[in-house]
Amino acid sequence: MNKEKIPYRQFFLRAAITSVVVGVAVLAGMAMFKSRYLIMYDPQQERCLPNYSIYLVDLKDKELVKGKPYAFKAKGIMPWLDNIHEKARKLKDHYKDGRVLLKVVDAIEGDKIKVGENTLWINGKVHPAGGLILAPTLQLPKSTFVRDITVKRGEYWFFGRTNNSFDSRYWGPVVQDQIVGRAYPIL
Repeated sequence: MNKEKIPYRQFFLRAAITSVVVGVAVLAGMAMFKSRYLIMYDPQQERCLPNYSIYLVDLKDKELVKGKPYAFKAKGIMPWLDNIHEKARKLKDHYKDGRVLLKVVDAIEGDKIKVGENTLWINGKVHPAGGLILAPTLQLPKSTFVRDITVKRGEYWFFGRTNNSFDSRYWGPVVQDQIVGRAYPIL
């Protein structure tokens, strides 16, 4: 077998062209991925959605399905937290306007929600998130958050899966323009 040796100049030219083509393809792939997906990390020590800390968010999937996790942007969540103690101020830092949050949508248009001091009901069924355990942290009486409502059109109620989740029990509904996309747990 007689193999021809490629001159160095020709070899390096081919290698450079191949590197450029591969680099452009990788960058185009990354741009396409970034236009469709967001990778989210939940840094909280006590997660409201246990077992996972990294999620892939599909920015194009905004068709909400009850019981599924979604990312949404915080907007106007409890602005009066500034006036109370340090632990509650840390909550405000985590929930500042524009911050992307992750919870499960459990109530949509027409659902009946009853937030009680010790129990949460959706359409008459007890929800695992439970009562208002964070009210003392917020230095407010539980009665501040007790309510009985029907979810309006364009509103969604998001909850964690632990009783100490800071969620719609405290700050109310999320509206459609706050929705970022459906979240899929990775790790």
